[in-house]
Amino acid sequence: MVAPADVEAPGAPEAIRAQAPLPRAALGSRTHMVVSDNDPFLSLERGLALAESWGNTIEVVSGGRHLATPDGYGRWDHVATLIARHSATTLVPRAGSAAFAR
Repeated sequence: MVAPADVEAPGAPEAIRAQAPLPRAALGSRTHMVVSDNDPFLSLERGLALAESWGNTIEVVSGGRHLATPDGYGRWDHVATLIARHSATTLVPRAGSAAFAR
């Protein structure tokens, strides 16, 4: 799970508020959350609290903002590494696609 937005935050954009309420208990499956320490849509404190209540492991990217395309992220090979590490699954690109090529 990468850069979830805090849909319950007072300053959350109206367009995402319909996703509230956020779960308060463990999610029921192993989940690894990647957040940033300066995300305008999820404070680090809220991200840490959500990860704890959901039973997630967490990784903090320093200065990553919202970890989205507008913040400079395009192809992000680190995601393939995370998937492999946490699920023992290796992503294999589809024919004609260069995504996650190894």
